[in-house]
Amino acid sequence: MSQSLPKNMRLCDDLLIESLFKKGRKIEHGCVGLQYLSSDSFQVAFGAPKRKFQKAVERNRIKRLLRESFRLHYKDILKEDCKGLGYFIYKGNTALSFGEIEASMIAVLRSWKAL
Repeated sequence: MSQSLPKNMRLCDDLLIESLFKKGRKIEHGCVGLQYLSSDSFQVAFGAPKRKFQKAVERNRIKRLLRESFRLHYKDILKEDCKGLGYFIYKGNTALSFGEIEASMIAVLRSWKAL
């Protein structure tokens, strides 16, 4: 059984991402920020700023940690009735450990569910 995020949960459409950043709202907690928008489907994307992390190796590692912490906790926190588009952004200036990123991700997911 595959442990990765299903393909239908990945936010890849440029027009959806553009509208998400124009019309969406923000949640921030610790080193993780979330830009979200209500929608009929449930799709997410992850990003790390090139300005703060010039090397692609660093950005890719941070995005992997964000995806993994999301994958581990979204079923428990958001349950099956979650709807909307979300773009998780790493807000920290330095790369943190998985535990610190995971704690911030849990707080952001709980805030998203409460809305």
